[in-house]
Amino acid sequence: GIYGQGRQALNILVMLPAIFGLAFFPSMTRYGLNSPIDAARLGERALRFILVGIVPVALLIMFVAEPIIHWFENSSRFDDSIIVMMIGIWGLPLHAITVVMNRLLMTAEREKHFIIIGLVPMLGNFALNLFLIPRYSYFGAAAATVASLMMSAGMHILFLRGTPFLPPLRKALLGPLLATGATWGLGALIMRLIAPGWSVGWQGLPLHLGWWPFLATSLLMLGLYPVMLWLGRVIKKEDLQLLHELKQ
Repeated sequence: GIYGQGRQALNILVMLPAIFGLAFFPSMTRYGLNSPIDAARLGERALRFILVGIVPVALLIMFVAEPIIHWFENSSRFDDSIIVMMIGIWGLPLHAITVVMNRLLMTAEREKHFIIIGLVPMLGNFALNLFLIPRYSYFGAAAATVASLMMSAGMHILFLRGTPFLPPLRKALLGPLLATGATWGLGALIMRLIAPGWSVGWQGLPLHLGWWPFLATSLLMLGLYPVMLWLGRVIKKEDLQLLHELKQ
């Protein structure tokens, strides 16, 4: 029950990358028929767009895991579920990467590798559970889940190497991570200067001071994030134009 409660956020939110992948797949296939380079470029943008949305969500869930768990199970018996959620939610960005890479593999007509891609993370998860659960209980199980999702993402990238469909990963992966980190760091610094009594630190949001400190800090971060995305050139004007074209 402790592990199950800690997994709820990941179990629910994995639907978001799946929906995103379904929305982008027709365009990716169309681009792939015309030019693999264009498909790879669209894949890079898809990966960047999805991580721009998913990475901050994962960070937020990690910081608010305690009230989420206590909302459903207001008992100290489930306190360990908080740590399980804080670990397990980082499987969400990894799953998002896998979704985009999976669509690119299908566009590249390399579906034959899906069996190996499925078997390696499954066996890795089994081995990690055998090693980690006896030592770290449900925390080990959460870490094993994240590690197996990392294996899956890595396997997808491995089988895209050597094809023109592999997108440039550095820009797609680092941009959203750096923008999220800059937003959090600057936001925490501003809140420490203007509201020192709230004790906003680098490790979390002010969850125990009432709704106003939490909402004010969250809204500040929400306002800073687009600025960091723009300043870091993570999202540019042509990206917004592409999103408009895809909606049409």
